[in-house]
Amino acid sequence: MADIKTATVEEWQTLSSILATFRIKPQDGTRFPDYSPGQYMALRRENCRLTKKVVGPDGQPHYVTDVDASGKPKHGTVTHSYSIASAPYETQEKGYLEFYLVLEKDEFGERGRLSGSLFEINPPDDDKLTYVNRIVGDFTLNKRANGFKNVVWVGTGTGLAPFVSMIKQLDFQAARGATDGVRYTLVHTNRTYGELGITRNCSRSKRPAGSISSTSRR
Repeated sequence: MADIKTATVEEWQTLSSILATFRIKPQDGTRFPDYSPGQYMALRRENCRLTKKVVGPDGQPHYVTDVDASGKPKHGTVTHSYSIASAPYETQEKGYLEFYLVLEKDEFGERGRLSGSLFEINPPDDDKLTYVNRIVGDFTLNKRANGFKNVVWVGTGTGLAPFVSMIKQLDFQAARGATDGVRYTLVHTNRTYGELGITRNCSRSKRPAGSISSTSRR
């Protein structure tokens, strides 16, 4: 059985109408598992819009909002995995995990089941989510780039998150004299301006969240 725990969203920063970063802290007296840059964690919310699969006139399957007998949308628990954007040293020193979130929308303009619920978070009135107390994934430098002297990262949208974690950890280690001699280059692209996270003046956080940046280091 999965080990489910509750976290508090302590910082939320809206970067655009569809893009945000947020930080979570575990319950008092607990800590998040150790991890490597590039790994991910499963997050969940209890009050999410539920969907069901239907076959459209074109014969293709679609997912639409599920409703009860009275026609009201059903809500329930939805779980989804998100790459961690914070670096291990940040979690060890300050106790938080940071995530990079895009508000998904389906072909009918409906918000994503979990991302839509996450975008409704409003600390401190509504600042809780649950998570699976396990961090996993093999999209790490040791697994994917071991032995290479030139590494190029290509991230689209919130696919930038694992590279942000890697960059911050590498920068932290390099500042302390621990360099690996590898040249890292990050290419970050998006379909729309809103996905770039340029807008910074609509934060709902009481304290500014850490910025996401890209770096090339030798």
